[in-house]
Amino acid sequence: MKIVIGSIEISNNINTITDELRKQGHEVISIAENKNTFYNNKYTYDPYDLIFDYHFPKYRYSQNNLIFLLKKGLRVLDKISFRVLRKITVIKIIKSNDLYISIWEGLLINDSDLKLWKKHNKKIITLFVGSDIRDYNSFMKKYNISTESLNLPTTFYKTESNRLHRKVNKVKLHEKYSNAIFSVPDQSDLLKRPYYHKQLPIDVAGFKVNVSERKKPLIIHAPSHPTLKGTNVIKQVIERLRNDGVEFEFELLTKVPHKIIKEILTNSDILIDQIVTHGPGKLGIEAMASGCVVATRFLEESPECFRPPVYHIDAENIYDKLKELIENSTLRIELANKGYEYVKENNNVSKIVTDMLNKALYNDENEYDYYPLKSTLLNEK
Repeated sequence: MKIVIGSIEISNNINTITDELRKQGHEVISIAENKNTFYNNKYTYDPYDLIFDYHFPKYRYSQNNLIFLLKKGLRVLDKISFRVLRKITVIKIIKSNDLYISIWEGLLINDSDLKLWKKHNKKIITLFVGSDIRDYNSFMKKYNISTESLNLPTTFYKTESNRLHRKVNKVKLHEKYSNAIFSVPDQSDLLKRPYYHKQLPIDVAGFKVNVSERKKPLIIHAPSHPTLKGTNVIKQVIERLRNDGVEFEFELLTKVPHKIIKEILTNSDILIDQIVTHGPGKLGIEAMASGCVVATRFLEESPECFRPPVYHIDAENIYDKLKELIENSTLRIELANKGYEYVKENNNVSKIVTDMLNKALYNDENEYDYYPLKSTLLNEK
């Protein structure tokens, strides 16, 4: 099968899925930016390559009205020609491939390429990954998230609210055209169509498992987005535990290459994942594959297909829960062993990719994981 996947790399999903698809014998065009701070990946197309996109010339401001109007007109022509050329390129890609896996952003503005994929009778898989569709006002009300207890700035939800209309339209397009949608509940209040649980794919064999039995554990926190992970509160609790004489080591990791993160996970005991949105995220899954216990906020009403053995924490209980986890090495060892077995069974990329393709190509409407009610948020708008 000929497959296209793109176009924003989130948690190495495009690269991981691409590698597995090629191992399974598929021809794959991957589209994402090559300049990633944490990974050293290469993709078939970078969205900023000339063949796929180009940067507009800089037309400097001029005090001469005639020259200014001329430059403004040239820029308008540039934008028109850009959209025409890009659409031609995308149509060529669509015609020569069988399946499109969409992550975060479409190949044309506002995901308008979805209609073209469907027009040419191609299959579409949508992977929703978080803030691409999550409305934070709704999220915070639904899960009783307090801006005060988490030290969240008001811009955290006010800025996101301004993008709601765009997110609503995005969801409508994908619900109309996609053959299979994969998502998770805490980001899916805008969805009305049934969808599958989005499992996080990793190459389990690429991680070295080491379940430590030391009494003084090493705790790490490596936030990709400190606000979304609740890093300020986590740092305060860590300092409070130290002042109270609890014995542990702690490392806050920022802008560390993924290769180094994997080595650190193998030598760590506890990963504090996140306390605002629900985990475990991709790093949490990788931590379990390394024999590390994951402490994270977890949506306990998740279906049977998503029951990872994580240690639930939130902004209210994080001090007491972390203290227990630090001081109880037996509990840590038990959770670490269960976590490793869980990811081997549920998060191996080969299993996830095979399952994803099967659901898109041979969809059985009786096997969805989530059946959302009509969104109250949409009713209010």
